Amino acid sequence: SQDTKPILPMIPVSYLEKTDFSWEEGQLRPNRYYYNIKEGGRHKQGYVDFDWKKRIVSNPVGKEPWEAPIKDDLFDKLSHTMQLR
Repeated sequence: SQDTKPILPMIPVSYLEKTDFSWEEGQLRPNRYYYNIKEGGRHKQGYVDFDWKKRIVSNPVGKEPWEAPIKDDLFDKLSHTMQLR
């Protein structure tokens, strides 16, 4: 997980991201990515599910839910950073 909050309370920004993953064949495989992002008056919150058996990634929440096919090297923002490390 990654949690970023400003030291000065007058700055209306905070980021919370979490990823649940497994380790397979020498690389990370994300299972779920959660985000809660506040920037001024904007607020985005939701999650992305990775279904590796069905090979589908989806975001079932929000105004426009979506799903797409999974490619072998697909990561969320946070697991991608961890894989690079």
